[in-house]
Amino acid sequence: MTNNYYINLCLNIIKYNRRSQLRKIINDWNFKSLTIHKINKFILIFALGVLFLSFVISSYVAIFLLPDAPAIIWLELALIIILLSSIFRAFTFYSNKQYLFYLDTTKLLHQSKDFRIMQIYSKMISSTLLFTSVVGILIFLPFSFALFLFVNTYNLLYIFASIPIFIILNLCLTLLITMVVFLFSKFFHLSIIHLFSNIIYFSILCIVSFLSAYFISSLVFDTDFVNNIMNILLQWVSQSSININNLSNSVNIHPAIGYILIIIVNSLIFILLSWLFFKILYKFDLIPYFETNNSRSHSRNYDKLSNNKSAFLGKDLLYIRRLKVWFYGHVGKTIIGVLFFIGMAIPIAGFFINPNSPFFYLSLITLVTFAIFQIIGDAFRMVLSIDGEIKNAHLFLYQYDSIWEVVKQKLPIYLMFVVVSTLVIISTSIILFNPSLLLILSASLISLIFGSLSGIFQISTTGLYPKFNWEHIYEVGYSDKGYKINSLLNNGLIMIFTLIFGAALIINNQTAINTSIVIATFTLLIALIGATVFIVTVLYLKKVKIREVFIR
Repeated sequence: MTNNYYINLCLNIIKYNRRSQLRKIINDWNFKSLTIHKINKFILIFALGVLFLSFVISSYVAIFLLPDAPAIIWLELALIIILLSSIFRAFTFYSNKQYLFYLDTTKLLHQSKDFRIMQIYSKMISSTLLFTSVVGILIFLPFSFALFLFVNTYNLLYIFASIPIFIILNLCLTLLITMVVFLFSKFFHLSIIHLFSNIIYFSILCIVSFLSAYFISSLVFDTDFVNNIMNILLQWVSQSSININNLSNSVNIHPAIGYILIIIVNSLIFILLSWLFFKILYKFDLIPYFETNNSRSHSRNYDKLSNNKSAFLGKDLLYIRRLKVWFYGHVGKTIIGVLFFIGMAIPIAGFFINPNSPFFYLSLITLVTFAIFQIIGDAFRMVLSIDGEIKNAHLFLYQYDSIWEVVKQKLPIYLMFVVVSTLVIISTSIILFNPSLLLILSASLISLIFGSLSGIFQISTTGLYPKFNWEHIYEVGYSDKGYKINSLLNNGLIMIFTLIFGAALIINNQTAINTSIVIATFTLLIALIGATVFIVTVLYLKKVKIREVFIR
């Protein structure tokens, strides 16, 4: 096969994936009059709007907020931040797109080795271009021009040369790190070395997640912290700066030639890495999808599915047992997400609330609850989603009348994890804070109520707005319309809880009412609203006929 063949195949796969994704969005929302051409126009207009808004915000920051420093220092600081985000993205590409690296020949197109390999390249290139467009063009360019106009002038060649270097460097980083991780997963998939590396990688992610969230939150809510960090960064960048213009002058070449040489060298490195990764993939192929140690029979559990009243409950429990590796991965993501929110919550809570106040404890528990159940909902969305049953719809369409009859079989599994998560959260908080009995009861009720409501929203939206055209298992439960409505409901719930909490805090600070009475009233109000929302949701689900949704 010639190089042109593989290049054309990669480009065609990119076009195919993009058109397929847009068509699925159109189908999810049932926009029959909407075409791909209209979507492209909307994306272009939206991107231009974001570009203009980014320039306005950058101009305001450049004029009023930035401390005095040369523009080139701010540009290099921005490039360092972008480079760090690129490295993090390169490390997470394999884990986020892991399905691409599994050998699954049940699909016709995946029976071709060329297609399997170029599918990885196409996703790598398209995701890198998307990341570059958002970070480089929509954020970095407006910030750079704002500095050029309102701070002090500099060589614009520095900006225009940074974008192609950024794109190629991103591709090189993603290729190199993905290649190493793939080889490690391929040859040490079942070994103790793989387990040890996962523990180290997971520990690093947990630490980075907590510290990055704490840093970002402190930047907003701690002025002294911001000033100290900015002074340290500016001093470090100014001392370690490698200005390409100065470097070019030292070797007596024009800066433009220096940029061109950097682009050529990066391009050659990218070509070399692409060739090497292609040879590795072609020689060793992908990772087998089915593991021999997971292939034991579960036939003894099939009798549980004979009861029509709990068929989905038994099936989902069996499904979770078979997907233990997948489940462990999502548990890990849940822990990382919770640590991120804890890091974010500590400066926020400390800014608005006295750390010695009982409301400080409740605020932390509430924020952690919001985080953990949002993440658990995403983790269970694939298993508990109703549209996952669509391939066997003929087996249940005429056995059940309403959507609620299916939801009520899936909800207990989610509620089990709500109870377990609540016990873990409260037990940990007792060790760390030693709260009173009233605070423990209040925090427990908040966690149970929010978790239950989040669960019924997560599951019911997959039945009310199912994804009929899912092709891959990772698409199950992710109808574009259903996912956005679920996000709207959950965010609305978070807003209601936050408003009630804020009102209770104001009443406690501005009046002479006893704090215990305020907390008890706040908890009872949350419980009343939660029970009302749950009952209304159940009544609505009972009215929606399952055949009306699944038979178009």
